[in-house]
This record gives sequence, C-alpha cells and structure tokens, in this order.
Amino acid sequence: MLSAGTQRPSLAPYGLVAFAVRATRGPIGSVGVQMMSLNRMRAARRLALGAALGIGLAAAAVAQPAREFERAELGYLNADVRAEVERRATGSNTPRGVMETIMLNNLQLRLPATEVVAVDFLKSTVVYRTPDGALRTARFNPANLTVVE
Repeated sequence: MLSAGTQRPSLAPYGLVAFAVRATRGPIGSVGVQMMSLNRMRAARRLALGAALGIGLAAAAVAQPAREFERAELGYLNADVRAEVERRATGSNTPRGVMETIMLNNLQLRLPATEVVAVDFLKSTVVYRTPDGALRTARFNPANLTVVE
C-alpha cells in the first residue's frame, strides 16, 4: 500500500495501459491492493514467452526424427504398397498410422486382432492385442505388410 504523500511511479514511458494487482489480507479481515512491480511483470512476461518458445522448439525437435524414421520404414515397402501409404497419408494420417491400419486389416484376415501395439521392421514382428486384451506377436512380410505366421 502507498502511504500518504508518496507518488505512484509513472508507467507511461513503458507503454503500459494496465498494471497487475493482487489482493492482500491484513489484520482483522481488512483487504488491501498491492501493485506488482514493473520488473516482476516483465519477468512474468519473459517466463511465459520462454515457456511458449520452449514448447514450440520441443515439438519441432520431436517431429523431425519421426519423419526420418517414417522414411526409413517406407524404404522397406515395395513400390505399390509405398504408393498406397503415401496416397493415404494426408492431413492427420501419418505414414506410420496408415501402415498400422493396413497391417491390422491384414492381421484380421487370419487372426483375432483389435489393435496393432508395436511394429519391428528389422525383426519383421508385429505385436497386436486380441479381443480378450492379451498381447500376441506375429511375423509379417515388411515388403507388403502381410502376416506370414
């Protein structure tokens, strides 16, 4: 609180139209208002901008290796299947998601599967979930994503 006879610092040079205040409780339930200092306001703004920038950079860093990884997986596919995956991978459909959908459809032709949980192209193995919730593995042909058994 400002005592009698003290002046508030001018915020005009900083182009501030509004200033932050917080309510405080004093003795016997009295309520007062304190101004947040200009330095604290600047620090809070820098912290918010830094957090937003950090989140944006982290998202970009995570997205880049995923694209390289998907390109490597596409390299295992033959030309027809690769063309189908690239044709269907539009908007929010990723190449990995399209490959998992194709693999799930091929799995369901031979085995009771409800979800593809993991795919290992190097070992030609897919982990899938059965209707009762159990996890099973199956071998697949990485060139055309069909189950070999």
